[in-house]
Order: sequence, then C-alpha cells, then structure tokens
Amino acid sequence: MEENIKLKKIEAKDKSILQNLFQLYMHDITASLPMDVNEHGLFEYNYIDYYFTEESRYAYLIYVEENIAGFVLIDDEFMVLDKENDKPSTSPVDFISGPSCVSTSVSFSKENTGTLTHV
Repeated sequence: MEENIKLKKIEAKDKSILQNLFQLYMHDITASLPMDVNEHGLFEYNYIDYYFTEESRYAYLIYVEENIAGFVLIDDEFMVLDKENDKPSTSPVDFISGPSCVSTSVSFSKENTGTLTHV
C-alpha cells in the first residue's frame, strides 16, 4: 500500500502544535541525552519562536495520509548524514528527495515513502 506523505509549512497561528510535538521529541531524546523538566513539568527549548520570525528557518509538519506524523525544523545550518554513502546532505531538497535513510523521530527510506509532496 502506497502512503501519501506531505510536508506542510507551519504557520505562526499553529505554533502550539509544534510546541506540543517538540515536548514528545525532547522526552524521547532524554534516553540518550539526560535533561530535566522545568517547574511546570516541561522541557525547555527557547528557539521555537525563531522558526516563525527568522527568514533562514523553516518549520514543517509531516503528514502521513491526513494524520500528523512528525515535524521537520530547517535552518541555514542544515545537514543530514546519508548513512549509505557516509556524506552529508546540506540542502533541504536533498533531505526530502535524496538520502536513502534519515534517522529522525520518523524514519523514511526510498522504498517506503510512497508519495511525498510539499504543500
């Protein structure tokens, strides 16, 4: 079965969706990078606002079919390691269409991405 995968730019009015997903991401990475929550029980990340105010940063939601499956944060320091070729990919376009396997909170491979579109 081919899945329909879409990237949708996150608008400022939907920033809370990214903040909520980022809490789950931060929780997951504490398995290898210990960090504490603040007095409100939240992990602190003070840079989300920059993805809505700086021109060199972009935030996207990943949708599989019509369901949110994750997020992508891109800035001018973008790099993903192509594990098969041991070389970095420095373009967001390379990330979306190129690397054979990307290790993130959501894992993609060329064989099982289905239709990947940017909306």
